[in-house]
Amino acid sequence: MLAKTAIQLIVITSIFIVSQFGMLYIFPILPDITHDFFPELSESELGYRQGYLAGIYFLGTFSGSWIWGRLSDWIGRKRAVMLTTFMYSITIGLFGLSTSYTMALILRFLWGLFNGTDAIVKTFIAEVCENRQDLARGMSLLGLSDGLGRMIGPTLSAWLSRPATKFKFLDRSFLRRFPYFLPSAVCVCLGVVAIIISSVFLKESIKKGDRDTKYSPLEMREEGSDETDEFLTRKDFKTSNNNSHKYLKNTLKLFSHRVILSAIFNYNYYAFVMIQFDELIPLMLVTPPRNGGFCMNEDSLGFITFCTSLIQIPFALLIGPLIIGYLGIRKCLRIFLIPTAILIFLLPLWSRVSLVKQAFSTYVPVSTAVNGSMHTNSQMSCHGVSLDIADIPLRIWVIFFSLQLPISILRVLLFACYAMGVANSSKRKQRATVNGIAQSGASLVRFFGPIFGANVYAWSISSGFKWPMDASFIWTIASINIILLIFTSLLYPSKIEQPED
Repeated sequence: MLAKTAIQLIVITSIFIVSQFGMLYIFPILPDITHDFFPELSESELGYRQGYLAGIYFLGTFSGSWIWGRLSDWIGRKRAVMLTTFMYSITIGLFGLSTSYTMALILRFLWGLFNGTDAIVKTFIAEVCENRQDLARGMSLLGLSDGLGRMIGPTLSAWLSRPATKFKFLDRSFLRRFPYFLPSAVCVCLGVVAIIISSVFLKESIKKGDRDTKYSPLEMREEGSDETDEFLTRKDFKTSNNNSHKYLKNTLKLFSHRVILSAIFNYNYYAFVMIQFDELIPLMLVTPPRNGGFCMNEDSLGFITFCTSLIQIPFALLIGPLIIGYLGIRKCLRIFLIPTAILIFLLPLWSRVSLVKQAFSTYVPVSTAVNGSMHTNSQMSCHGVSLDIADIPLRIWVIFFSLQLPISILRVLLFACYAMGVANSSKRKQRATVNGIAQSGASLVRFFGPIFGANVYAWSISSGFKWPMDASFIWTIASINIILLIFTSLLYPSKIEQPED
């Protein structure tokens, strides 16, 4: 890889880390944010509202991905990534000042609408990587930045939320009124840094002449026998209304290609399952033991996220690409989806192990009856007990991480496989369009995923049913979906292993 290309990949992935930080920092503190807006609601009702607040972000990204992708083709990747970073940073800052649930919902939607970084970054990597090996390294760096974002964002948000109660020097009336503003302010500052880095170091990947025509997915020539593979010049596209119709027609034709369709479907199906996992982990762990949780506070949740993300980083950068290179995309999916399904199924059952019950009963009465007035917030649903990192016995951490860490490692492999499947499903000049379609679809399922997961989880808690219809029911559904992904991976033809061009 050329040094110039390596520098560009490092710069663009650092910008992506900031985007992931902003997207993920909210998850560990969502239960507390929702409870602060509705302190009188029951545990199940809070679960519903938390699901909407988590999912509406992805409805925004679904609405905005096409816009940002098209805009980046007209004004360039560099300007587009700077603009989207500026816009979503503003909404994050305003989110930290939310005074009502409605205001938080609106800002969370705008937060997603203005964040087009994901689609732009993937297109940028495809444009600067000129051979198969460089593209593999680029995808590995993208997975690495995702792991860093997962590690830094939730960890800092858990540590910096409610600063007035944690740090005496920050005990100010403003921070007591807006207990979640500080992590939002950190996101804004990182966004400013990302804009400065982009303006100084990032080079425009859309060039004039052949490179512009080759990479732009929105431009198709009127000449040529194959409309799907041919491109228009920028001037022709602007002056001809008929060309816009041809673009839409040829974009829709992409869905008739089996390779592209199977890659997008599997990518979106996997995204639907894993966004539920991201939302349900903190929701489960702040609840009482009867629901599979341990009354953890936000610091404990941040510690979990830090540890799991820390192990993802070297695996994403070094080990994961080697495994995928040796086995291939299809074999990796069929091998590693099986243990993922088993571990997700076992995760909510860990608190039922007698060893764990005995250790935990010292702090929280496990057998306390369910009260309709209890809340998701750890201070309310756990009878005034909120366990910090040091409060939880070592044996509990060992059992939990024996399930959580393997899931985190497997996620690195699976994400890389599905992302490479989308990249390899089309020719280079169509890749940005296919990535845009996949990202829009992923945003849509990520909107419905948290709503579906939180509603099923809240229903299973309030219903009072025994296993398997209890609080572990949504995890059983997730594991079944993972098993179904094994069968949908059979849709991949052998050509998915290598790029089209």
